[in-house]
Amino acid sequence: MTRQRCLILMADTGGGHRAAARAIHEGLDLAFPDRFEVIVSDPLAAAVWPIGGFGRGYGPLVQHLPELYGAAWHRSDGMRAAAALHAALRPGLDPVLRRLYAEARPDLVLSVHPMLTRRAQRVLRAGGSLAPFAVVVTDLFDAHAMWFEPEAELCALPTEGAAALARRRGMPANRLRVLGQPIRPCFAAAAPDQAALRANLGLDPLRATVLLTGGGDGLGRMPALARGIAHCGLPLQLVVIAGRNRGLVDRLSREPWPSGVSVEVRGFVDNMVDWMHAADLIVTKAGPGTIMEALAAGLPILLHGYLPGQEEGNLRYLIEHDLGDYAERPEAIAARVAHWLAPEQAEALLAWRRRALSAARPAAALDIAAALAGLLEPTSKLGG
Repeated sequence: MTRQRCLILMADTGGGHRAAARAIHEGLDLAFPDRFEVIVSDPLAAAVWPIGGFGRGYGPLVQHLPELYGAAWHRSDGMRAAAALHAALRPGLDPVLRRLYAEARPDLVLSVHPMLTRRAQRVLRAGGSLAPFAVVVTDLFDAHAMWFEPEAELCALPTEGAAALARRRGMPANRLRVLGQPIRPCFAAAAPDQAALRANLGLDPLRATVLLTGGGDGLGRMPALARGIAHCGLPLQLVVIAGRNRGLVDRLSREPWPSGVSVEVRGFVDNMVDWMHAADLIVTKAGPGTIMEALAAGLPILLHGYLPGQEEGNLRYLIEHDLGDYAERPEAIAARVAHWLAPEQAEALLAWRRRALSAARPAAALDIAAALAGLLEPTSKLGG
């Protein structure tokens, strides 16, 4: 049987879009074995400067000038401004997309990045392809206007709040599906025995465990946060996931940690599901993928930062639904960790875990895979 080609368009602006593409890829492979040949591509990286440099510049921009990024995000977050931005991308992006479509000959195309939606759809149709085009929005609530392409046959959304925003911005209601944030299907599996998992990871099976992350690039004030948590006064073990930031790994590995506290420092890991299941709580930035993974693992969430613009709604959601908390200063983070992990808070912590699990959608990638496959069925009514 000839496999149908599914082309997933993403961009390496942070780690979230590639992670979403991977989750959908795994969802398609798991739900429809041997049916799809999945191709994941980053058209922005292949574009000429300045478009081609956006991915490389994104990390330093949001790390060192987050307020500037947030101001630009808010200023451009309107349908008219979004249309102008899409038009500005046309000279650099369209030739890359034409070459990509000619080489891949896709039966189905989907975008998991807002900068790609309109140009990807327009170039696909201009080339005469009838392949369905879908968008999977990966911002939980405050989705930028560039996400919303009314000509897409399917727009999959992570939350009802994002769907309401899509409708207000003119998206046809019959093309919207609330399917959850795509996270790896392994998060839908039954949770393993925590003590045994900790032992397998080289951790103390019985010691309270805090997971500290800063996203795929290890952003934020990670050294100060790690020191604060390690000195919070509890005999805990701290796992720091530094992502691709090798300098952070080296720096934390040389840190003189207090006695009675165990600190494990890792770079980019491929088994985040295991580290989350091994933890009692997570301290992280407000990235949508990490938040939904943490909820699926039943973890109380303590946010140490958020990106102005698309992550502001994530913070509001966690606070309003009593799924997490937020603090900025490392000493405030440490105080909250000490409070949450105190023996007298055991019942409250268990209640937080129950709320997290009830809010999770661990099978979202499988549901998205089913919706995508449905676009290729002759009886599909989406977009009709």
